[in-house]
Amino acid sequence: MARLTPVERRAMRDKHKTIEKYLLDEAKRNDPQQHLNILLLGPADSGKSTVLKQMHILHGQGFPEEYMDMCKTAIQQNIIDGIKQLLLGFKIVGVSHLSRENEKSGKYLIGFSRDRLQNEYTKYCQEVSMMLETLPCKKALRKAELIGIQDTVQFFWSKPQHYLSPGFVPTQEDILMCRMPTEHITDNIFDIHNKKWHIIDVAGHRDKRSRWAPYFEKRLATVIYVLSAASFCQTMEEDPNTNRLQDALKLYESVASNQILQLTTMVVFFNKYDLIEDKLSKHQIKDFFPDFEAPNERKQYLKFVDTKLEHIASKRKLMLFKHKTTAIDTELMAKVIRSVQESVLRQLSRDVGVC
Repeated sequence: MARLTPVERRAMRDKHKTIEKYLLDEAKRNDPQQHLNILLLGPADSGKSTVLKQMHILHGQGFPEEYMDMCKTAIQQNIIDGIKQLLLGFKIVGVSHLSRENEKSGKYLIGFSRDRLQNEYTKYCQEVSMMLETLPCKKALRKAELIGIQDTVQFFWSKPQHYLSPGFVPTQEDILMCRMPTEHITDNIFDIHNKKWHIIDVAGHRDKRSRWAPYFEKRLATVIYVLSAASFCQTMEEDPNTNRLQDALKLYESVASNQILQLTTMVVFFNKYDLIEDKLSKHQIKDFFPDFEAPNERKQYLKFVDTKLEHIASKRKLMLFKHKTTAIDTELMAKVIRSVQESVLRQLSRDVGVC
């Protein structure tokens, strides 16, 4: 074999270095310690998308102008749809009809659409404010969850003139309170402490869940499952005959049963924790869960749900971490997300034998 010249040897060394660098970069790119895939799951209206909004606030670049415009439209539509839902839900909660003088106003609000807002802004705002002060509306709102009224819409009802005005610009709080159902799967990448956190948010409505399957094939660092603590007395929007918490627990068991997840940690966010006391003051858990035998108190309710979650996790031999969350509270979510990061990285370190 002919000996290489010094120039050829140098060229060969440079080529080897290039190949090694490429292989090292590829290894880092595919290293679960460097690039963390996280699947964000949960039923509709659990607060899943609000968790993702907090990630953008805490670790992203904020919200682009197009997203702000979408939020403005969604907030105004939330107000309009919520009023209609309230008025049409009187029969469901056994509330009497509006008085004769308010009946005309009720028909106006039920028939209203957002495209009329520009020309009828003042009249519509006045009608909304007046209607919410009527006795039938106040009675119906005491059982808002039975009608399907969103947990956050009353926040926007407090100032319709502000939120429905043409010049309204959503604040960070408005964006967190706004409900925009996830219609499509979104990929979100955040650089956190020199690691890329790739969070995949999927739609939670029942008819969208079939799209989840391919994402279980990814090498996942963890699955974050969000369920609403306020949902024990609510029914599903897509199926009024099904209790939301029962559906959430059934869906959780289905996710936990996936064979691929047996090597993955699972994090449960028991969300809307701040709404529990209000719901318990109006409803008895036993009316919705006959197997609940304890006093109608928050501590007992949390223990009841926790037992169900742990039973499913132990049956599936799943490593489970749980957090009580209020997704609209940025300070609290910063602590929770930090805790999740630490637990995921600790588990990954164990998997590769670092600790």
